[in-house]
Amino acid sequence: MFLNNIKHNISFAFLSTLSIILIFFITYFEYGLNYSLLFFIGITLGLTFIATSFGFASGWTYFFKYMDSSSIIKQFMLIGLTSLFIIPTVHLFESYSPTIAPISISLLIGSFIFGIGMQLSNGCASGTLFSVGNGNTKMMIVLLFFIIGSFIGSLILPIVINFGSIKPVIIGSNFNLINKLLLNISILIAIAFIFFKISNRKIIINIKDILAIIVISLLCLMCLLLSGYTWGITFGLTVWGGKLWSLIGGDIYSFTFWNWSRPSQALQNSLLSEVSSLMNIGMILGSLTYVIVSKKIILPYKFNLKIIFSSIAGGLLMGIGARLAFGCNIGAFLGGISSGSLHGWVWFLFAFCGGWVGFKFRNYFNLNKDL
Repeated sequence: MFLNNIKHNISFAFLSTLSIILIFFITYFEYGLNYSLLFFIGITLGLTFIATSFGFASGWTYFFKYMDSSSIIKQFMLIGLTSLFIIPTVHLFESYSPTIAPISISLLIGSFIFGIGMQLSNGCASGTLFSVGNGNTKMMIVLLFFIIGSFIGSLILPIVINFGSIKPVIIGSNFNLINKLLLNISILIAIAFIFFKISNRKIIINIKDILAIIVISLLCLMCLLLSGYTWGITFGLTVWGGKLWSLIGGDIYSFTFWNWSRPSQALQNSLLSEVSSLMNIGMILGSLTYVIVSKKIILPYKFNLKIIFSSIAGGLLMGIGARLAFGCNIGAFLGGISSGSLHGWVWFLFAFCGGWVGFKFRNYFNLNKDL
């Protein structure tokens, strides 16, 4: 058994290293140095998330079960520090774009069902990627159905988006930079303080958490500087779904979403030419690299019908929800709020409510007993 694990680790090490080298040279010669660097940012994000166990979905679950706000406060600390990088950059330089979206029925529906999906799958967008790299077979099922759900969401979005919306709202848009920052950070502190006061357990934040927050926020800034956009995950997964549909012979251009400029261009080009797709691949390889370096043994997951059903349903709901809500826990929650966009807060409110519903479903299926 031990010798087999060593052989598996050597095989994974070879394949991971070869993949990283190949993708680096392909992106460098085809798309330039910035793309190669973005790929390595993805790798570093994967390494950071798995090495520090920084996550979103499990933290919400612990709050719903134990009223423990520690993880949620860490998430707001990450968003706060990232805001200090993102808001000044997009305010001072027009070439960099913040993450903004309209306040719409689509946003409300999408974020709510994404929250349900987070709990059913016990994962989120970032968590799914680094868990797949870690060899988690359950999350491989989640990722597959996340991709399928994201593609389904792309077919629904053009219909739902017409139900009603208002233009994107930037918090403090008429203020100078200092006042805009102060307003956004004040809101973050106020919400974090509410979670602090209602927590039934002591808030624990260790050195590993602080390092994760600093590294991830700096990588978010680097992503913005190199690509012109804040970090996002789910558009890349939508593109993967579109590629799969085309691969099996589906007429993708009969769907409105895939005739829009960015999706159409992403579909025609390589998966490595779309930044979110490239960084998603990097995250998986970064997580795999950590597993290899740390010499962790990858064990098979013990499945039953409840786990399989919750993984499929969770992946589908997250995929559909992320597409309808213009993003996930990274693109909408982290990216939206750190850009000063009101839609990020709306996303959090409805995703959190959906998460509570999803948590109740997990209780019904007796999936919370080991937490």
